[in-house]
Amino acid sequence: INNFQVSEIYYPDDIFNCVKNGTCTSFDQEHIVDTLRSSNKTPKIIKPPKKVVVGDMTLYFLAPNKIGSNKNENSFIFILKYKNNTFMFTGDAGSQLSVDALQSNASSLGISLKIDVLKYPHHGNGHISSTFLSTAKPKYVIVPNYYAPKYPSAENKAKLNSYGITTYRQSDSSTGNILITSDGNKISIINNVNASTYKR
Repeated sequence: INNFQVSEIYYPDDIFNCVKNGTCTSFDQEHIVDTLRSSNKTPKIIKPPKKVVVGDMTLYFLAPNKIGSNKNENSFIFILKYKNNTFMFTGDAGSQLSVDALQSNASSLGISLKIDVLKYPHHGNGHISSTFLSTAKPKYVIVPNYYAPKYPSAENKAKLNSYGITTYRQSDSSTGNILITSDGNKISIINNVNASTYKR
């Protein structure tokens, strides 16, 4: 919010009462609420399945189906569609990558789970199933974990390789920045990008 022009904020939970409800940590609530109040912003709570149009993009929120005490599993899982390109963001979610549940919500929104780019679940240390990979068929996987180059595990790396998926790991980049651009048809991914050189 301090570095980007923000019009809308979407959240899966009531951030103002989540500590009381046992669905978030006090650390997260304190910092997010402070930022929201200082910027005079109020988030919209999204309950999947839900489709939201933002300019030329469409967001398809597929999870969480419910908010519970497992904080990581309260993360949004959503597909961003820009023309002919699709990107799936998974936040800190792990076990919610259930193909049946995601497929059911995707079908209700009129889309499939097939994607071009997958943000690897959690920080690279989440489990990823062959069933999910064979259904989603991502061409690229981004692993955002600069501090743990051992992830994904050897088993999960082997799965990604077996499906011919190109993997970009933040820990492999000298700056930790990976830039993805799309014109709606072609996706370009660049490592070692200086954050000050691209549009914010």
